[in-house]
Amino acid sequence: MKRSFSLSIKQLALVFVAGLMLIMTLLGVYALYQSHTAADKLAQHRHQAAAAELQVRLDKLLGETDKQVAQLAGWDETRQQLVLPAYYTYWRNTRVYEAGLLPKTLARVALYTPDGTLPAPHSGAQGLPAHLDASVLRAAPATWLTQVSGKPALHRSFLVYLDASGQKLAGYGLLQQDFLPALLQGGFQFVDPASIQLRLAPGEILTAASLPARLTFMARPDPDQLRYQTIFSRTLLALFGLLGAAALAGYWLYERALARPLRQLSRDIEAMQETRLPPQLHRPGPLRITEIDNVRRSLHDYQLQLRDLHGTLKNQNREFHTQARQD
Repeated sequence: MKRSFSLSIKQLALVFVAGLMLIMTLLGVYALYQSHTAADKLAQHRHQAAAAELQVRLDKLLGETDKQVAQLAGWDETRQQLVLPAYYTYWRNTRVYEAGLLPKTLARVALYTPDGTLPAPHSGAQGLPAHLDASVLRAAPATWLTQVSGKPALHRSFLVYLDASGQKLAGYGLLQQDFLPALLQGGFQFVDPASIQLRLAPGEILTAASLPARLTFMARPDPDQLRYQTIFSRTLLALFGLLGAAALAGYWLYERALARPLRQLSRDIEAMQETRLPPQLHRPGPLRITEIDNVRRSLHDYQLQLRDLHGTLKNQNREFHTQARQD
């Protein structure tokens, strides 16, 4: 006869607890996966918002540069320096800043004659070229970036005319700005300012159209999202801790209230099989289960019935022997 597979109550309890823990672990892993997926999507949205914000700020900087060179080119004092450059150095170092046309700490300007030379001898400024090449003169007005003293600088060439109609060329101008400090002036909501970098090799000339592709940046982390992830992780860990404690407590209760009394009942029944005398019934503990008490009471009643039946049989047997002697 084939023997059937059986499990003890303790083994069933262990299987139940292990299954419960496995299900909760799978649910926790799924919740973490969903949380990280949502966080990745939010990070992508913030990066896209940061890219759009950086592009807006770059367009604004280039627009401000165009406005500055337009004001410089239309200023009478600018034309005067190309005609009578006696005070050119003073104009370049002081007047353009006193008039509010340029920010003193970020921008510099130089003027050049139609052949690309400085209007006054020995009037060169630090960081600005002493002569403009013919290619630069032909491309004016133009915008480009190069490295100056190891830092990226924004250059904007412009034309200066003697007349308002723009028929007679007086010379050229070149506006130079520290690119990154000027870009960071507006402030950012989504872009991390410390992460903005421009990939520009020494001696390389970068046009304004190629500028956005060379900028690298990182989006600011969302503090609300970080707090949410922290709260979610701590809550999940707390739930796992509570579940583990509840599983251990349930196993202990299962063992205490069900497995142990059933084992005692099994021992009582085995004792009944070994002797005719009714065994001493195991007294229930402080935690009582109704069904087990019913089984214990039924076993007790059955023991009493067996004792009565045993006594009756002994009496009948005794009477039978007495009757047999008398006969």
